[in-house]
Amino acid sequence: MIDHALYTLDQLSNLSNKSSYYEQQQHLTIRLRAVKEAALSLGAQAGLAKESKIIDSFLVNYTSQLDEIFDFNQILISANVLPPVISDSINSVNIGNGAQSIRAAGRTYKIISQVKFVTAPPTWRDYLYMDYSKPEPPNKILLPKDSKEQELWQDNIAKGWLQGTEQALIIYKINLNRLTRDYTGMILYNKLLTEGLVTPVYIDKKYQGITGDKNHIMIDDQTLKIKNKPGLQTKSKFWQPVVGIHHE
Repeated sequence: MIDHALYTLDQLSNLSNKSSYYEQQQHLTIRLRAVKEAALSLGAQAGLAKESKIIDSFLVNYTSQLDEIFDFNQILISANVLPPVISDSINSVNIGNGAQSIRAAGRTYKIISQVKFVTAPPTWRDYLYMDYSKPEPPNKILLPKDSKEQELWQDNIAKGWLQGTEQALIIYKINLNRLTRDYTGMILYNKLLTEGLVTPVYIDKKYQGITGDKNHIMIDDQTLKIKNKPGLQTKSKFWQPVVGIHHE
């Protein structure tokens, strides 16, 4: 770096973009950027962890109500079979063929996820609880060294914290929507099943009795397998009650 108050002719003649002065300035810019990113990251992670704990604590206060509203035990097909999730939309409209055609439907059903075995029914906790741990502090080399860096650090810690809390709320809303969609979609399956609009699931059960060897034995050994997954019934003659469609 040039330390003199006045430059010499040689110093000015030999200036280049590789001079120590510019290298130091570039290093300073890189460091400030690194300090800023470290502060943003730490603030966001800490804000996310803090807000998620607040949301979890809020949910605990409504445990009994949520247990009653989202009781998956009541909608299991059998002890270990979780129903499929079906969505329902009314008056759907789709435009296609370069906006040269339009397709409208009075009601639309769609299977979002299929039937599956579970060792235990899900609960609202599986959907809504968030577990984001306290973040580790960054390498001490990235911590502020002077007042300028301290100001930069504090500003971006605050920005990151706000981003983290907002992210926690977004995640919670997404999870709540997914919980509501899945639960109501499973209830809808049972309703459509009684109306004949969807086919039932078939479970194949193979009983093997006692199996094993001298080192390992299983009593009442049995195997369950999903033989036929539910599907929407496109033939209206099987619907109960039959849904009438009025054409003008």
